[in-house]
Amino acid sequence: MLIELEEAQKKLREGEFENAKLRFSTLLDIEPENREFFSGFFTASYWDNRLDKILSAKEGKERGLLLNSLFENFKKDFSNRGFSQDRTYESIRFCILNESCNQLRDSYLSGGRQILDRETLIILSKNLLLIGDYKNSFDLIQYFSKYHDLPPEYYFYRAECLYHKGETKKSSILFRSSFLYFPEYFQPEYITSSPILEIWKELAFDYPEEERRKEYLPVYCLERNIFPELEEYSKEEINSLYKEIERLLHGKLNSNPDVNFKIKNRILQFGITILDSFHGKLNSELCRRVREIIQEIDPELLDRREEYKKN
Repeated sequence: MLIELEEAQKKLREGEFENAKLRFSTLLDIEPENREFFSGFFTASYWDNRLDKILSAKEGKERGLLLNSLFENFKKDFSNRGFSQDRTYESIRFCILNESCNQLRDSYLSGGRQILDRETLIILSKNLLLIGDYKNSFDLIQYFSKYHDLPPEYYFYRAECLYHKGETKKSSILFRSSFLYFPEYFQPEYITSSPILEIWKELAFDYPEEERRKEYLPVYCLERNIFPELEEYSKEEINSLYKEIERLLHGKLNSNPDVNFKIKNRILQFGITILDSFHGKLNSELCRRVREIIQEIDPELLDRREEYKKN
């Protein structure tokens, strides 16, 4: 039955929705209660019913944007039914978003840069990342940044592309700086690089709420020396980080536990970054104050971190 399931998923990936629907229907006849077979039948039927609408759309930008919009709606329906994002989901995601990317790229090649506005460029670069086309996604993000300010989540996307392009050190540094300033913009759906994906899943047991997990993930990585390198920060930038620590300390008594959790982890991130930026000047007055603040929040964090550095 595994071979039949893989064949059905392959047909989905290739866009043969009617064929995939028949294969999943056959599997359901054998195991009517199997959720994976049911999600596959739902998925194949969903897209088979929308094929005429897709094909009637004008090729190029119109069809590319329609495919993206339809997939966003599908993703919500799929999630609302409690289906897990398994191989079937990955197959249809590749099928639809790959075709969306093809349509948008054809539009760009035939009509030039003015055809793709800011929002369309965002969609294309994100979808290229999701289908694993890291080189073109990275190149498009770099191109985008010449004309527009990068949305915060795009620093994570660029770091992810660098990882898959083999530039792991640059990726690690960019992930670390992105987590420092924009942890709430981390989008796990777009991240498959190691060890971040594994850590994200591991932390789900203790932090099932994604917002909390996003705040704790970078502190966890810093404690375990997952990001050993960092950007070169100027003295002004370091002082700015310390001022941010002081500002956050005034909010520590907030009655909202989620806010306090966020404040604590932001302070730890800023503090460790300051200490790592001083390159051996650990007797400076600023570093002494930062160490005291960290130890007040988590008395054993720095000791644990030193142990991880030795291993």
